[in-house]
Amino acid sequence: MLILCVEASHRKGLGHLFRAMTLCRHLEVENLPCHLLINHHPPSLRLLTERGIRHSVIDLDDPSPWERDWIDRLGARAWIDDRHDTSEAHGLRIAAAGIPLVTFDDRGPGAAHADLHFAPLVFNDRTRLRGRKIFTGPEFLILTPEIHDQRRPRKQLQQLIVSLGGSDTYGVTLKVLRLLRELDQPATIHTGPAFAHRNELQRLADRPWPILEQVDSLAATFAGFDLAITGGGVTPFEANAAGLPCLVVANEDFEVEVGEYLQQRGSSLFLAHHEQLSVRQLRLGLDIAQQTLETMSRRGLRQNPDRGAMNIVREIRHVL
Repeated sequence: MLILCVEASHRKGLGHLFRAMTLCRHLEVENLPCHLLINHHPPSLRLLTERGIRHSVIDLDDPSPWERDWIDRLGARAWIDDRHDTSEAHGLRIAAAGIPLVTFDDRGPGAAHADLHFAPLVFNDRTRLRGRKIFTGPEFLILTPEIHDQRRPRKQLQQLIVSLGGSDTYGVTLKVLRLLRELDQPATIHTGPAFAHRNELQRLADRPWPILEQVDSLAATFAGFDLAITGGGVTPFEANAAGLPCLVVANEDFEVEVGEYLQQRGSSLFLAHHEQLSVRQLRLGLDIAQQTLETMSRRGLRQNPDRGAMNIVREIRHVL
């Protein structure tokens, strides 16, 4: 059994949870069963229950050495963290238990004790990353396998969707919708399971801007669209791999690098950090996408959606 320990909240979003669920599916296929430990976050718990993923609720702020109890109870062979900021004490306790520690995008001091550290959205500066073996770049990006059934080239811009994360911490969806209204540009607005701005969104949206909430499959939903406005996390990579180009708006500072990378690769366009996003930038992005849609789409389709997960599973096997 492998333990996947995840933190999810409105502030931290659901990206860590979605990645852990997808990784769990890939590990299970390789006969590496998983048990997911997560803080109490009702939207996340509903998702895990609906998808039949083994999980338990824990208190991540518990100062006691709670990790050893779970390791012994589950007979864990490795501990995998997807929490962004682990403590020194946590890393030391896993090391003392004598099992490998794997971590994702971990900026906390606990990462120094990781046997494997995967940071797929880091493309340039690795100096802040800690761990015995560090892996960066999109070749270690975990994408949902649902992409395989939804891949197709886009040729004309007819249907636009806005999808800015499972929680959209800063309410960027509202800003984008206001700008779309200024441009009189119709679009479908997708919100995730932890979106907390529904009342204001309902007041802004009317007939040309229908709202989709908590869809069963984002990949299947994206299949009906020709262009997406997304954040700068994993979502634009998944969209691009299915042939759906994106206009990327950075929700967090680190997402600026992601947007610039995707634009350089030619499968998406980077608009701006959400605080600087203007109607002029959005209009220009839509105009460029109209002209280059098929080229961007075909460049995105060059990706192998399974490559990142396969590379990660291989490295995990090596340390077991």
